[in-house]
Amino acid sequence: MAEYSTFARDAFIDKITRVGTVDGDTVSRLDLKKIEAERLFVQDSVFTNVDMSGADLSRCTFLQSTGRGLSLRGARLPDAALEGSRFLGSDLNEIVLEGATIDRCDFEGSALMNARLQGAAISCCRFRNTELTNAKMPVTRFLHVSFELGHASMMRADLRKAYLIDCDLKDVNLNRADLEGAMLVNCDLTGANLTEANLTNTSLIGCKLYLTAFDRATLTGLIHAGTSFDRISDQGAVWG
Repeated sequence: MAEYSTFARDAFIDKITRVGTVDGDTVSRLDLKKIEAERLFVQDSVFTNVDMSGADLSRCTFLQSTGRGLSLRGARLPDAALEGSRFLGSDLNEIVLEGATIDRCDFEGSALMNARLQGAAISCCRFRNTELTNAKMPVTRFLHVSFELGHASMMRADLRKAYLIDCDLKDVNLNRADLEGAMLVNCDLTGANLTEANLTNTSLIGCKLYLTAFDRATLTGLIHAGTSFDRISDQGAVWG
């Protein structure tokens, strides 16, 4: 176990270059912009106010670790494995997590605007007050995921052909989101805002829709087997 702060940048970079592992370490206030650390293995470590924007962390592993005020803006983490980790109040805007496996992670208060998560597998995660505007998530799989967004947003998110199973989407803002061909199974959309959203050929199987807004949404070809519609709003919506 070691602690790395402002004046230990070179020592930290030397370690990850030689060993490729961060295990039980505390890292704070380091400028690590654009570092190249493919297959980096991080375990039981804490990153506080660390700038890793633009870093190449392809196929990395974050296991039981925490990032507070961590910047991974524009960082590349394709095919990464994030397990049991927390990213709290962190800047993950424009992060690339295509094909990643994300399990039991907490993203409370973090921003993932314009994030790229195409084809990722996301399970048992929590997105409370998380900003996902314009996030690219087509063909992404969500299982037992809670989107408690509060005042945050998934506006204009790309969820084409995504799978969402047993997800909590209460009060989520999906204004103008694209869910064409997506499948939602046993999801709770109570109070969700899908105004002007695209649900062409979308499947809602066993979902709960209460006070859900579909105003001016496109619902052509919508499949809704076993789904309850209770006091929804669909003014100007296109059905067919």
